[in-house]
Amino acid sequence: MKNKYLEDYATTFGYKRINPDSDTHMKRTSIYFKKVNNDCMVIEKIDGDKYVNFYLNNKHKTFKESDLLLAIMENSPVAWEKESERR
Repeated sequence: MKNKYLEDYATTFGYKRINPDSDTHMKRTSIYFKKVNNDCMVIEKIDGDKYVNFYLNNKHKTFKESDLLLAIMENSPVAWEKESERR
């Protein structure tokens, strides 16, 4: 179940996965993107790492992937309230 919490979190809050290109580093990185109004939100996780990085424009927060499970269960985003918004 590689990145299962991350995949479920991305689906719950409306992120789209960005497919990796031919870059070897990118193939080992899961990246999800979401745009709400004029804000760009990105989730990044390197395979094998237990941490997930969240970016909102120029802001950055890091959480353990296991924290995403609680957020899914409570339907409450971990990083920013804007994550709850749909386009």
